[in-house]
Amino acid sequence: MSSVEAGTHLITMAEFERMPFERRAELIRGEIVECDVPGTIHGIVCVNIAFLLKSWTQRSGQPYVIGSNDSYILISRDPDTVRGPDLFVIEKSKLGKSGPTSGTLTATPDLVVEVVSPSNSWKQIETKVDEYLCIGVKAVWVIVPNKRCVHVFRPDVSAAIVSESEMLDGQDVLPEFRCSVEDLFDNTTF
Repeated sequence: MSSVEAGTHLITMAEFERMPFERRAELIRGEIVECDVPGTIHGIVCVNIAFLLKSWTQRSGQPYVIGSNDSYILISRDPDTVRGPDLFVIEKSKLGKSGPTSGTLTATPDLVVEVVSPSNSWKQIETKVDEYLCIGVKAVWVIVPNKRCVHVFRPDVSAAIVSESEMLDGQDVLPEFRCSVEDLFDNTTF
């Protein structure tokens, strides 16, 4: 029986934004789903990719904004789904003249990055990837720390796996962005 059939109130994006949470949460089809704490390696990988992306924007002068998992992206309405990707990249012009707002991002990012944490199932990751691609995200990078690789998903293209010994390329989504996949895992092993 669905929440609607049972008479449960579905939460809207606006209500979700006003709620205080002690743990990370997402809004999935109107229902709040708390997320597990992903751990230290996850955090290190997120910082590494954020640093590489930010360095690229500064070095190349590309007009992009990098957002972290403190941000939410609207996936769908009625019932509302709001996801908190580990990172996203969006062209500044998509944010309008006033720039980013304090609420949920309703514009579509160009790239979303998810770092697999120990509590994630591959089914959960695939669901998120599908949601991102369905709203028009041009590429989704799924970084898999325990396999030290990146799965690259794009609409209408078979997924590619980029190994630790290879270069991750922004292709036409992030012009001139290239980094060694090995750099994503810097300081995760000693």
